[in-house]
Amino acid sequence: MTTTRAQPMQAQPLPRGCTFNESDWRILADFWHPVAFSHDVGPAPAAARLLDVDLVVYRTSKSLVVARNICLHRGSELTQGRLEGDELVCAYQGWRYGADGQCVKIPAQPASRRISPSIRLMTYAVQERYGLVWVCLSG
Repeated sequence: MTTTRAQPMQAQPLPRGCTFNESDWRILADFWHPVAFSHDVGPAPAAARLLDVDLVVYRTSKSLVVARNICLHRGSELTQGRLEGDELVCAYQGWRYGADGQCVKIPAQPASRRISPSIRLMTYAVQERYGLVWVCLSG
């Protein structure tokens, strides 16, 4: 079993174009839902959708990661990117994210410049059980 904790959850806004009633979405977000078969999560980022939230699912050498499928720079889908080592690399501008969601490299920025800790993907609690990847959106 692999368990990864999500970032602390504040009052998360509903997904754009949400097809759920707000109270139903908030209730369902508190439960664990399967989003992929474990064997389908390999060396490339995989797409999933849960409660109208587009997700990227990927496996690093140490953990399983589930995050919103959107790069913080230009909004491109992270599932179009690739994994290099334990970092998820955006296909558009090459921004790199660690397994905790923190942006660890911005190619256009000098290496001597610190990357703000606020540049972080929204990650979610994830568990791998019974051959499935389970996610809880409320953390």
